[in-house]
Amino acid sequence: MVFALPRLSVDNSDRTHFASLVFAHRMGIVTKEQLRASADRRIMDLEKPEYWLIEVSMEGYCKDLERLIEEVDDAVFTETLRFAYQAWIGHRISDEQFASCCRTLATQSIYQWQSELMSFIDYEFEFYDDELFRTKEEIALRVKNAVEIVLDAAHNDQSPDSSLSAPTFRVRLLFEWGGGSLWAGNDATRAKYGVGPIEDALPISPQTHDKLDELSAWHDNALDWNYPPDPSPWSKEERERFDAAALKLLDSIRKELGTQYEVVYEPL
Repeated sequence: MVFALPRLSVDNSDRTHFASLVFAHRMGIVTKEQLRASADRRIMDLEKPEYWLIEVSMEGYCKDLERLIEEVDDAVFTETLRFAYQAWIGHRISDEQFASCCRTLATQSIYQWQSELMSFIDYEFEFYDDELFRTKEEIALRVKNAVEIVLDAAHNDQSPDSSLSAPTFRVRLLFEWGGGSLWAGNDATRAKYGVGPIEDALPISPQTHDKLDELSAWHDNALDWNYPPDPSPWSKEERERFDAAALKLLDSIRKELGTQYEVVYEPL
C-alpha cells in the first residue's frame, strides 16, 4: 500500500512542494511510488499541468527542480524538514534516519536558524545511547518541541526562535572525594566560571546548594577512608539509591540553569 502524502498547508508553490518531495526521496523519507502518486493527484487537479510536473509523475524526478534542491531555500528546507519529521513521529523512519536527514539538511542550509536547529538536533542525539545523561523519551521530546517551534513559525510566517541553538555552557555533576560536585565541562564554562568546583558561582538556589552538600557527604561514605584502595563499602542497592537521588537533583539543576546550560551526571 502506498502511503498518501498530504498536501501541506504552508504557502509554497508547486515547484517548492515537489522539490521538497524529490529531496525527501533522495534522503529515503518517501518512496518513488509516493512521489509519483502525489504528482498524479496534483495533475488531476489542474487543467494544464506544467511539463515538469508530468516528468515527476512519470520519472519521480525533474531536472528543472534541481536548482531549488541545491539552494535549499527557506521554503524547501522547512517543507523537507516537515516530511522528515512526520515520517519520524509516524515511525516510518528510525531515530538514526531522522538524525541523518537533519545532518544532510545542515550541509545545505543557507540560514543561521537552519544551522542552529540542525546542530541542536545532532547535539541531542549524541546522548541517545547514554540514558544516564538524558532518557530517550526526554531527548525525543526536546527534539519534537524544537522542530514544532520551527514548523509553527513557518506556518504563521514568522521567524524561528533563535534560542534553538545548542547550549553554550556544559556543566558536569561529578562528586569528588571530600567535596566539589559541579565542574566546568567545556572551554566556555571554564572561561566564565574558572576551574575547580563551580557550584558557588552558578545561579542555583540555596535549596539546591543544600542538596549538593547532602549528596556530597553521602557520596564520601562510598570510600573506605582507612584504606582507599579497598572495594567500596557500599552495596549495589545503595549505589543505585545514590544514583537515583543524583539524577533527581540533576533534573532540578537543569531547570534552574535553563537552556543555555547542558548539565550531565557522571556517576562513580
